[in-house]
Amino acid sequence: MAAFRLAFRNLFRNKRRTTITLVSIAFSVALTSFLRFLTFGTHQENIDQMVGLTTGYIQVAGYGWIESRRRLERAVDYTDELQAKLQHPDILAISPRIEAGALVARKEHSAFVRVQGADPEKEKQVTTMYKRVRKGQYLAPDFVAEENEDGVLIHQVLIGQRLATNLEAEVGSVISIVGSRFDGSTGAALARVVGIINTGNPELDSSYLWTDLETARILFAPDSQDQGLRRYTSVALATENPLVAEDVYEDLKQRFPTPVTELAPEHARVYDPVVLFWDDLNQDLVQYLLLDQIGNEITLTFLILIMASGVMTTVEMSLHERQREFGILMAIGTRGAHLIKVVMLEVFLLLLLGILPGLLIGMAGGYYLQFNPIDISGDLGEAMQEMGSVVTVRAIVNFEETYIAILSLMIPSLALSFLAIRKIPRLNPVEVIGTL
Repeated sequence: MAAFRLAFRNLFRNKRRTTITLVSIAFSVALTSFLRFLTFGTHQENIDQMVGLTTGYIQVAGYGWIESRRRLERAVDYTDELQAKLQHPDILAISPRIEAGALVARKEHSAFVRVQGADPEKEKQVTTMYKRVRKGQYLAPDFVAEENEDGVLIHQVLIGQRLATNLEAEVGSVISIVGSRFDGSTGAALARVVGIINTGNPELDSSYLWTDLETARILFAPDSQDQGLRRYTSVALATENPLVAEDVYEDLKQRFPTPVTELAPEHARVYDPVVLFWDDLNQDLVQYLLLDQIGNEITLTFLILIMASGVMTTVEMSLHERQREFGILMAIGTRGAHLIKVVMLEVFLLLLLGILPGLLIGMAGGYYLQFNPIDISGDLGEAMQEMGSVVTVRAIVNFEETYIAILSLMIPSLALSFLAIRKIPRLNPVEVIGTL
């Protein structure tokens, strides 16, 4: 306790220098914590956009489906046993899907797309795709295909704005879809564009097509009529929010253990269902967020080192001014370890007094952007969407990020300060008392 009081008193022996150091620490902490909250919020915005538009947070699919780049051949058998395992009190909806590649064409224009067939009503609980319809309407849940003048059934599809531009299609246009079926034969269908969406994601808007399950079955025919089996490439599960989704995922992992095989998952002759979380389903997004996080950490590292060097410089100047004091204390029997303890307490108090206001400022800025996100519009917003970035600037105050910010600032500052302080026991009392 005496060492603590002594350290606190020594802290303000040079009030001007201490004040300048406190301001620099507070500014560094405020900027560091705010950037961490902003990065966390931006990453969560990316996750919510991609997951909310396409995959949902949880899916159940055949073993090796993701590794094989979502090949139709690895569709999973939808049995009564599988349906029973999917029953969970926190699952709001179970939406089976059929997804595969296909060629779409209209007049002389064509494009290769991913066709995703699902129940339109159930998908509303899994994704927010229905909110992105800009022209026309969303897929009708009770849609019945109608025959054209040639007696060919016309189905319904939803396409992205970019794909509509490439095909020169509008709402009401009829397009042809050709895909490879589960047994290797060719499936084809005509479909009318009932709606055009703008997701803000260039890849989705240019290379995805959404339809109902009946149309997808006609195109890809995954079911086995001989065995009476229904197959789906995946089963999307809807939950109330991402936190609940994580708990559900952990529970389902016990029900769907990952098979152990000698071959790689994409080549294994095992098709048992496994549960997949959003990061398994969106590997490209995970890699993008990882690279972005690395870039941000490098920037923050330089900021932290500058702040820690400033603290070390303050300690060095203080030590130089107090050499005679340390020499006298050592001459009367004070141990060097005790002096190191007192000075380290001074550094700790200096950091604490600077970190607290800085953290409050950073959290205030974070909370402001959390409840008042900025939507970037105009040419800049369009350019960001072209690059696949979100146009909503949002911060999220996360206490885990707060701990990281505090420790990442305190540890380097204490470490560099200790390098300056450790020379105190090597001082020669006779020399420092006699020369100063």
